[in-house]
Amino acid sequence: MKRTLAIILTFASLLLFATDATAKKKSNQDNDKKGKTRKVEIMRSTETSSGKTTHRMTSETTLIPPTHKFIINGHVAFDIPDSCYNIYITDIDKEITESDFVACVPVKNKQFRFETDLSTMKTGRIRAIMPGNKLCSAWIQIYFIPGFTVDMTVHNGYYDIHNESEYKFMTNAWLNQDAMAAFCSSLGYASDPQNDNNSIEKAISVYQDLLADLSKQLHQAQHLNYVTTDFIQEETKRILDQMEKINFKMQDLIDKYANSIKF
Repeated sequence: MKRTLAIILTFASLLLFATDATAKKKSNQDNDKKGKTRKVEIMRSTETSSGKTTHRMTSETTLIPPTHKFIINGHVAFDIPDSCYNIYITDIDKEITESDFVACVPVKNKQFRFETDLSTMKTGRIRAIMPGNKLCSAWIQIYFIPGFTVDMTVHNGYYDIHNESEYKFMTNAWLNQDAMAAFCSSLGYASDPQNDNNSIEKAISVYQDLLADLSKQLHQAQHLNYVTTDFIQEETKRILDQMEKINFKMQDLIDKYANSIKF
């Protein structure tokens, strides 16, 4: 009887542990989808009515952007003796140095593979190690894009990206993302200091061109192959959000233009 009771209690404990572990795993998965947070110390400056500036440190919670896999599926031409490649990663506005080294990837059966998690686009470098453990004087430098897989072949003195059209589209989308957002937020009345109809017409024309370009981006984003479904959904949402903002600002200008017409 005691043994049976002990077995029942042990089974109940294991069941509770498994249930708790499952709940924690689901909670962690939900947090990963939403993005993790971290505490940061920020200096806040405030100017008083007397013109004096005061400073104070505050602790705030910021969102850590979710990450997506960037993958290189590499192939090496048969006349190339490369046996491994050094991989370097840095921010797109910085020069790559040896301190940016992150991995050494071996070549097996004329193929190599590298993957990493990224939350934003980076500058990457692929550099062969020559016989005698010397670095090759030349290298391949491309953008490492979150959620994207680069399919490439290394030849003697050059390389091919087989999904180059998609790679170029994604590169331009990331490079233009911040510039586009800043441009859109600065348009409207800020770009139309004069209230004359010519200025308004020009601003409306700019918005129409932006919408046409974003419409093309939307079509291309929804037909990408070398990215995850989640990434396509995020890219689609980003473009649709921009289109909505532009539509709102353009409608505001159209109303302003209509009200200025005198019958």
